[in-house]
Amino acid sequence: MAARRRGVRLNLSISRELKERMDAVSQSVNWSQTAAEAFERKLDDLKSQQEVKTDEDMIARFQAAAKLEAEEDYQDGLEAGRDWVRCRAKRPGDLRRIARYIEESEEGSRAPIWWAVGDPAWGGHFGATERFVLAAWPAARDDASLFTQFWNEALGKDNADRIKSGEFLHGFGDGVVEVWGVIRNKLYRRD
Repeated sequence: MAARRRGVRLNLSISRELKERMDAVSQSVNWSQTAAEAFERKLDDLKSQQEVKTDEDMIARFQAAAKLEAEEDYQDGLEAGRDWVRCRAKRPGDLRRIARYIEESEEGSRAPIWWAVGDPAWGGHFGATERFVLAAWPAARDDASLFTQFWNEALGKDNADRIKSGEFLHGFGDGVVEVWGVIRNKLYRRD
């Protein structure tokens, strides 16, 4: 049986205004986890700026910088996915298919991971970004121009290249699923 990691209590002081904003949030938020993640990011940021004395220091600095970069890509993708659903997605069926694709990919033991951009295990003509588009727009299988059209519409032509980052795609998909989860029950509610 695996040992359970126990947390350590830490008292923090925050502004009254911040506490009021936190209390006003209607969604359930694990504030301890949120704070711990912020502490992790700050530690990685500090490590990425440390003075290099040895090769190990250099490797540790680049690993910390890569972790920060991946987290930034994920967060940017998360916001872009939320924004796409709220502002530019046209059909609920597209959202439903994306959510199903992600859910089935995460439940199954299929390799590679649905957001693994550039993973050679995809093989064939379609990689992670194309399969994501196929989930939303199955017609893209017969019209390759729809892949570019989807990402241009979702992210804008100037940002469409962001999807080449697996972390960005991961965040985008999670953002879509998050907002779809909020609207799905309201959309299909039977009163």
